[in-house]
Amino acid sequence: MTSKSRVLHFLGLAALLLPLTTARGESVSVAELETYLSNLFAFYNERSDLPLPALSTQQIQQLARGESVHLVQRDPRPGAVEEGETVDRVVGIRLLNHARELVWLTALDPDVPISGFFHDVRLESDRMGSSRWWVYLDLPWPVADRHWVADLWKNRELAEAAQGYVWEHRWDLSEGGERVAAGMVHEGRLEGIDAADVATAVYLPVNRGGLVAAAYRDEQTLVVYNLSTVVGGHIPDRVVRAFSRQQVGSFLDMIDRTCESVYAHYGPDHERIFDGLGAPMASRSSGSADHHETTDDP
Repeated sequence: MTSKSRVLHFLGLAALLLPLTTARGESVSVAELETYLSNLFAFYNERSDLPLPALSTQQIQQLARGESVHLVQRDPRPGAVEEGETVDRVVGIRLLNHARELVWLTALDPDVPISGFFHDVRLESDRMGSSRWWVYLDLPWPVADRHWVADLWKNRELAEAAQGYVWEHRWDLSEGGERVAAGMVHEGRLEGIDAADVATAVYLPVNRGGLVAAAYRDEQTLVVYNLSTVVGGHIPDRVVRAFSRQQVGSFLDMIDRTCESVYAHYGPDHERIFDGLGAPMASRSSGSADHHETTDDP
């Protein structure tokens, strides 16, 4: 990196970090938040294939009040088409009054239930925060169940460019995942799911997205949940969009509701969860990243 580009790079980072000097508890300035979002989204969009849309003044005001903003739009990635139809994505955004470490641990802790519809099992993982999961979505009759195998990873390049102030957790379908799932069901890897269940379930043709956690103030975190999915079968698009939006909203609600108690659960004996740089996160009581089995939640 040249001297000039290094200066420009850190000027951009300074714009992202500016709000961190404000103490928790003060009201959120809409103008300040608008500037922060503009810089953050520009910084992110230069480095991502899942660009975030500009928000209206009304939407920024919602965020400043602690409300969620939900956007439904076409997946912006080039070639985001499945069976001749463009792919929808749902983006959920909220400014949470919790430190980023609490938000991140809660979002990625596999022991924290997301929804009673979901059943999952980790198939493999490494020591940098990447993993592979088989997920089974048990839907009410007469809708057929869905399932998929996904690869998950940390966007370390983004975190490094942001000097660690922006973390992203990404996922996409695994290549050959349907074949992998067939093998796993015969091994009985997912409790309560058998070959008959999988035989009638639909394998998702598209499921990809990301979770962004960006430090705003010392005790505030901007969370962006980005989900693109095609569920297959004959479910109307409007139903899929409504379900996806509900799941994104429920996920953000769950984080907000439970993250203050996460350290009571994430103790020294808990398997390690990785931060956005791919480093294992310490439990509060241990003060260091203990060497235990590693994990990563889908």
